[in-house]
Amino acid sequence: MALKPITQQQFIVLIDQLKETYWSKVTAPKESRVAADYNDGSTGTTRKVLGFTNRDNVTLSKAFDPVADKAVLAWYTSYKGGGSSANTASSATPFTISITPVTNTYQGATIAGVTITLTGCQVISAKLPEVDRTGSAVAMIEFEICYEELSI
Repeated sequence: MALKPITQQQFIVLIDQLKETYWSKVTAPKESRVAADYNDGSTGTTRKVLGFTNRDNVTLSKAFDPVADKAVLAWYTSYKGGGSSANTASSATPFTISITPVTNTYQGATIAGVTITLTGCQVISAKLPEVDRTGSAVAMIEFEICYEELSI
């Protein structure tokens, strides 16, 4: 069977409460396990034992469109508790992100593989568009997200 790699742009990224949003960049979910050495006294061998799992945060970013991204801003405001200073992100309801590879043809996009699902997601930080009246850079919106579980 021949390999058919896809480009990094061939993914659909969905947040469960925010279905119609195009994210231009998503950092790859990364999990790693801590391994510690221990001495096996009966065999005189040093072995490894696996410890807890580290999960790196994921960053979602996109070019900001003040009209099309009203839903994104409304979702974030609702997520963080309506903007009240009495509410904190810890009281926000966790959400799910799905990352699905697709193939693009003249007939449209079709699912090309398994979906990576991140559950228990929480927004760690939000970066809203920067104002620079002297520059011509694209205004971006960015969310850094932690997650509890990755499944494929």
